[in-house]
Amino acid sequence: MFTLVLNSIIPACVEYISWIQFGIFRWLDRGCTKKLKNDDGTVNTKLIIQQDVNDLYTGYEMFAQYIYPQLFMTLWVSMMYSGGLPIIYPLTIVNFAGCFWAHKHLLINFVKRTYEFDESLVKWSLGFFKVAVIFHLFTSLVMFTNTSTLGATRFE
Repeated sequence: MFTLVLNSIIPACVEYISWIQFGIFRWLDRGCTKKLKNDDGTVNTKLIIQQDVNDLYTGYEMFAQYIYPQLFMTLWVSMMYSGGLPIIYPLTIVNFAGCFWAHKHLLINFVKRTYEFDESLVKWSLGFFKVAVIFHLFTSLVMFTNTSTLGATRFE
């Protein structure tokens, strides 16, 4: 459960630290001012090459290859242990909501659009949700039928 909580906090924190780091680099590039343009209409930057300016001010591409495994790990851990530990359900909801809003904010304000987030990846991954439900039913059955966990002597 501690791993699930850490998994919901650390990736978003790392993304926001990167966002702050790029903000500081942009601020230093502009000569420690907020103005993006000078009074004469030119861009306020110390960079000479346009590609360097684009790299600094457009951010990096969102990495779907890191986001999807994190969400799948959370889903599978939640489905595996939630039968015996129902507190995982609200933690999972908070995790998914936090990841959604963090990635939405970063996608709108900071990172470039990725081309790995398309409908084919979502359709392919929906098949794993069905497998996760079957896995959840199996592990819950094993937990509830274990006599050392819920023995008859506890209820007498």
